[in-house]
Amino acid sequence: MRKLAFGTKIETMSSGHCIAVTSAGNNAKIFVGGVEITQSDIFNNGIIVVHSLNGFVAPLSPFSCNVERMTSLSFRIQNTRIDIDTRGRESACRKAMV
Repeated sequence: MRKLAFGTKIETMSSGHCIAVTSAGNNAKIFVGGVEITQSDIFNNGIIVVHSLNGFVAPLSPFSCNVERMTSLSFRIQNTRIDIDTRGRESACRKAMV
């Protein structure tokens, strides 16, 4: 995981849903979906890898897996604006579109 670029998205077992991989400035701590990995490779059969996390991960929306194909990191879907921050996390706010 340390070799992955900051913000790399990994598809979860829930098809089309991704989580972002980030790290602390010194790479001492690795985070998936904003949650710290406390122990890596608890299980690894070459296909599925399980890590111990310090909390729960909420997967990004299905749109997060394809955000690279978009021209902007801010887009609108059915009157909802979704912003992706530099850590790959999203926030949605509903407001009237003008």
